[in-house]
Amino acid sequence: MNDRNANSSSYRMILRGLLLVGSASVVTLLCSAARSKLLAYVGGATAVGTVGLLASFISLAFTTGGLGLGVAGVREIAAAKDDGSRNAARLALRRYALVLALVTFTVIAVASAPINARVFEGALAPAFVCAAGLGAAAMIGSMALSTELRGVQMIRALAKGRSLAAVLAAFGAATALFLLRGNWALVAFAVSLPFASLLVFAWVLGRGAPLQGAGASWRESQSHFRGFASLGIPVAASGFAASGAALLLRMVVDQRAGTATLGLFVAAFAVSEQYLGIVLQSMATDYFPRLAAVIDTPEEANVLIRRQSRLLLTVGCPVLFGMLAVSPWLLPLLYAAEFDEATTVYCLLVASGLLKMLAWPLGYAILARGRSLMFTAKELSVHATYLAVAFFFFDNELWIIGLAYIVCRIVNLAWLVLYVRHALNHTMSAWCMQRAALVSLGLALVLGVREWNELAAAGVAAVFSAALGVDALKVLLSIFRGTFRPADDT
Repeated sequence: MNDRNANSSSYRMILRGLLLVGSASVVTLLCSAARSKLLAYVGGATAVGTVGLLASFISLAFTTGGLGLGVAGVREIAAAKDDGSRNAARLALRRYALVLALVTFTVIAVASAPINARVFEGALAPAFVCAAGLGAAAMIGSMALSTELRGVQMIRALAKGRSLAAVLAAFGAATALFLLRGNWALVAFAVSLPFASLLVFAWVLGRGAPLQGAGASWRESQSHFRGFASLGIPVAASGFAASGAALLLRMVVDQRAGTATLGLFVAAFAVSEQYLGIVLQSMATDYFPRLAAVIDTPEEANVLIRRQSRLLLTVGCPVLFGMLAVSPWLLPLLYAAEFDEATTVYCLLVASGLLKMLAWPLGYAILARGRSLMFTAKELSVHATYLAVAFFFFDNELWIIGLAYIVCRIVNLAWLVLYVRHALNHTMSAWCMQRAALVSLGLALVLGVREWNELAAAGVAAVFSAALGVDALKVLLSIFRGTFRPADDT
């Protein structure tokens, strides 16, 4: 009985993060959908493509300039022994973020002319590039503040802040589109979320967890700076690989197929990532600290990884098929009728979600063991594969980008399976292998039927989504009742 209670308690802890952060992610998703719909209505696919390129550039600048302060900051704050040292770490994080934000903006401002020429092909004036640099600086600041909330375990406040920031950004983006004209409207649209997040998280922290008695000098903060950099720089390198690959890929699509086609791809990629991202992001808040605490005990780490994988597949697979079931109507509904052309690449990107779910719990094992350089090498090889396939085979057919993404997800999963096998003697549970095989067959069936009839494929996907959804509901109810005890957890 005690084992059963402990098992159910473990699953309930995983669900806690899912419910708290997931509710905020739903609000963020709805606001993002409203912003995207408005942008497509006002500016069409060309505006969506331009904003997508701007967003990729801002993300790359944030990832590079932010030096992984999110992961490193959580570790420094959580490791503090008392309130005084915790406040000192929070103050050091704010100062560190301020320095990084100023350096990031300065570099972008100085290099605005060549950036405009190479990234945006001269379509934007240097002033617009500087405005995007301000967006990257604001994103660094907002990340530092949200990291404080994670470090002091204010998950509810974090979820509230994300929801409020999404709503404020939606209003800001709408105002920009209707009051501004031309590229200023698009740049303001792209930076609305970073600035909204900065304002909201500053307000949430001021009300819920103000700094008290933190009078450390800048010299005293330098010890924390070294801690931030030691872990943050390798993490930033891996993030740079991801953001850099995304930006380069968008540049290739823009140059070979035009901005309108880029807009179709940006829309398909954004929607395919958002819905599954709700599940992944919601679980990450709780999973990584718990895995890091037991990573030196392989038996416990393996149990946690298997439980996380099982729950992720249970909840995520109905979402995958649900996204395929609405594929004939989703992109035209969220954007405009012309985005129907991106449905094929959207379906391939969604199908790759199974590979992402299988790899996601394993990826945190590398960071939990402190193997940041190995994590960086893995990320570089994965995204290099993505770019290589897309660069050599893409012409004007977007579905090739979808296949390239599936290939890079296979490489990523292979890396992680080999690593956890070597480091933790981890093997996937029989249940996860069976569910992965079933879902793979289902995805192949849906994609195959789609070549014959799009509506029939949507119907097949709906059947899979409903069946897996009923199973997921039963599992979640048994977890809450304390009666869930899978046979192959250990």
